[in-house]
Amino acid sequence: MINKEQMIFLFKDINEELKQQDIKGEICIVGGAAMTLAFNARQSTHDVDAIFNPKNSIQIAAIDAGKKYNLGVDWLNDAVKVFMPEKTSKKQILLNLSNLVVWSPDASYILAMKCISSRPTDIRDIIFLIKHLKLKEAKEVFEIIKNYYPKGKISQKTLDLILSIFEDSL
Repeated sequence: MINKEQMIFLFKDINEELKQQDIKGEICIVGGAAMTLAFNARQSTHDVDAIFNPKNSIQIAAIDAGKKYNLGVDWLNDAVKVFMPEKTSKKQILLNLSNLVVWSPDASYILAMKCISSRPTDIRDIIFLIKHLKLKEAKEVFEIIKNYYPKGKISQKTLDLILSIFEDSL
């Protein structure tokens, strides 16, 4: 598990590596990492789901940091890129270091991603984001999802999950 302080420390380590190579980089965190670092919704995350640029330089620096601090080599990974909506979001800058900017999309973007995934492990995060955004009806959540995923059909699993959250009246 990676907590907020460890995440910041690891990003600073990556920044130092980029600085030595005179490379500027950017990391956009989503998922549990965003819930931990951007929204203070939880204490830690298993890994850091992100997209980053330049990909190879940041990936190598992250692998090195992972080895150095006894984390898996994929503690920072971009497997989430297939779920990233095409529509962009407002950037919430979390760290603005000399050679690395770490940011997260806004809460509605993260909510849409979490809802599309609809894993049991996402339920607490979805409830947190619904409250954070002060949403009162399931249709508001569906509108947010459609805003970020206009081409996709909302799955039955997602529909059932969102409706059950509102039936339980948050």
